[in-house]
Amino acid sequence: MDQTDPQVGSKACVLLADQGIGNAGLVSHLLCSEFQVVGTVYNGQAAVTATLALKPDVLVIDIILPILHGLDVIRRLATLGVESKIIVLTAVEDPEYVEEALKAGASGYVFKRRIASDLLLALRETLAGGIFVSPVRLGNC
Repeated sequence: MDQTDPQVGSKACVLLADQGIGNAGLVSHLLCSEFQVVGTVYNGQAAVTATLALKPDVLVIDIILPILHGLDVIRRLATLGVESKIIVLTAVEDPEYVEEALKAGASGYVFKRRIASDLLLALRETLAGGIFVSPVRLGNC
């Protein structure tokens, strides 16, 4: 079941879209000191609907989502003129996906293995108007 909270405080508002309930809980816990998590959805269509309804400052979205792929969500929101910043948070570390997400309209791309070190930095950077991409792992390191 999707969870949304329309009440907004003075913190920047973040909507989470991730198919893993446990992942969403971890992200929500990580963000709660600096940001207000206004909702959590678990599929791409719900991400579009909730973003349009809640108008979060930032949508944190996984690439791999049921019903509507994360890249398609980003494209659809861009077509609709949504002003929310979008940060991809995913286990997919393929440089082609990074490039595609940024072309589609994402302002950030964070690898899940770097969530603790990069997610807050990505949110701060994108809210300041910048772009953030987690460093790519080279070789088999």
